[in-house]
Amino acid sequence: MELDVIIEIRKGLKEELEGYDEGPVRLRVESEIAEAILFNVDEDEKKTFAFSNDLMKKIDFSGISFDGFDCNGFDFSQYKGVTLDPQKVYNRDLRNAKLKGVTIINTFDDVLLDGVDSTGMNYKAFEKKFENARSK
Repeated sequence: MELDVIIEIRKGLKEELEGYDEGPVRLRVESEIAEAILFNVDEDEKKTFAFSNDLMKKIDFSGISFDGFDCNGFDFSQYKGVTLDPQKVYNRDLRNAKLKGVTIINTFDDVLLDGVDSTGMNYKAFEKKFENARSK
């Protein structure tokens, strides 16, 4: 997607979100397009939000990939629909992150976890995956 198109879409979405006060809204576009609109990606492939946290909390992230997202110190507790693969977040670094409400879909092997708050995180998807692997 062209950068100028992304900039225009972001501008319109920002205006819409600023006036929106209901529950989190789900974007009705393909996941790849949503990611291009919602995230900035730097030369190291590190993802960060393209909008302020206040605006991003108004979005339902169901079906949107957080692969490459900079989770170090990030508080996910007020975000809806976030799913993380700890093996694919930026630098496999979850230090000091708050994972309340986050669904975890892979192991924490070799992931930086110092100070992580896992209270309220959903790891049922991972447990089911583990049970399926054990039963084979």
